[in-house]
Amino acid sequence: MTSPGRKDIAPDMGRMLLVLPRDSIVLFSWTVSEYDGLGFVTTENGKRGGEKESCRENSDGNGAQGVVSLFFPSEKRQDVLELINALKSEGMSLELLREEEPCSFDWAKTEDYPEEFDLI
Repeated sequence: MTSPGRKDIAPDMGRMLLVLPRDSIVLFSWTVSEYDGLGFVTTENGKRGGEKESCRENSDGNGAQGVVSLFFPSEKRQDVLELINALKSEGMSLELLREEEPCSFDWAKTEDYPEEFDLI
């Protein structure tokens, strides 16, 4: 499932919201960061959506699940999907909740971000 991009990130960045075991978050974040230019991971802290979204029980009831955002440049989307599939095939439990597509350049220039992109 994809949805329009967010206004609080760069317009050329996509975002995947993923659920994984809390004890795998550091390994997942480290793995993503080791691929230069692939993207970065942030944990969701419950400000948006409350504690239920940031810490969940997995479907088996075997422990807490963490919710993370993986931000990536639009041209790296396929590489991100390949990495996620490779990690799943190696046994990491990952579930994609939602994907937000990068915004078009026209969207970026709004009253919230007036002339910033004219100077580039």
